Amino acid sequence: MDQFDVVIVGASFSGLTLAHHLPQQYKVLVIDSKPSAGSTVESTGLITSKTRQEFLSFFPIDDYITNRISSICVVSPNFQDHFISSLDHPWIYQTDTKG
Repeated sequence: MDQFDVVIVGASFSGLTLAHHLPQQYKVLVIDSKPSAGSTVESTGLITSKTRQEFLSFFPIDDYITNRISSICVVSPNFQDHFISSLDHPWIYQTDTKG
């Protein structure tokens, strides 16, 4: 099996932008459930736990949440520095912006 330096899950705006800006010498694999990259580009909506609680008082926001996020990795523009932050519970939620 091939070895990759970076695996990106998601070929929407963020995933394709990251793949495009990575150094050329990196071997990159982009994985997505769409039939081809960019075939249905979507904008991802992110909301915090507090915003989710507020929305719950108006409509069933959980019907539109597609991913509960409890960890993030932030990478510097030089791709040398990074940090990972993780909690034992979600604090950011991804929403289905088509809905």
